Amino acid sequence: MVAGEAVPVDVWLVPSGRGDEAEDEASSGLLNAGELARAGRFVRPDDRATYVAAHAALRRLAGARVGRDPAALRLGCEDCPLCGGPHGRPTLLDPPTGGGTELSLSRTTDVAAVALSPAVVGVDVEVTTRDVDLDDLLVALHPHELPVADRSAALRLWVRKEAYLKGLGTGLGVDPAGVDLSADPPGWQVVDLPTRPGVLGALAVRTTAQVALTVRTWGQATACTSTSDRASPEGSPSSANCVR
Repeated sequence: MVAGEAVPVDVWLVPSGRGDEAEDEASSGLLNAGELARAGRFVRPDDRATYVAAHAALRRLAGARVGRDPAALRLGCEDCPLCGGPHGRPTLLDPPTGGGTELSLSRTTDVAAVALSPAVVGVDVEVTTRDVDLDDLLVALHPHELPVADRSAALRLWVRKEAYLKGLGTGLGVDPAGVDLSADPPGWQVVDLPTRPGVLGALAVRTTAQVALTVRTWGQATACTSTSDRASPEGSPSSANCVR
């Protein structure tokens, strides 16, 4: 990227393929043996459907980005920065020469999010009906993030924190209460995502430049775009609109 250019980030919200047998079959056909085995271990059919839809979307989007057959993509994980094990950020194991595509994936009830960018990213989505109470959320917050107004505010902080930890590649291997997101971490921007009613979303991007964010919903033509920079309060979008 040219210095001074905004960092593009594309986020896709992927509804569960539940109830659409043809789409579920097509999506399952893109997954490798390991992904299919993991999908088969879900007890709830809804969770399986969301997993399949999410991983198929990741393959389709990454394949289109690098010009390769989605089913033939070799996806894996970077080494964990804490222990060195192969469970860090998702990555293309055979990326195109000279082209960097960073990936992140998150799933919750009936919806997933896939993020792609030249910069390191982390994305998280969570339904507001998640079975967690305020006390459980408060123990995961840093003292500088307290007090919070209510459970909704605490859950939003939690989603932002998970997005950042996914970007780091550590996930919850780090004690979230030790991570302060009362302001953007040095070298990162953390922003809220426009999603749908009942779903919270957040994105973390490792950059000090502006972020040109586009959020789309799988199967719909409308895209929400925003531009954020570090001059905006808490990295929030400084402008936003929806286009077709």
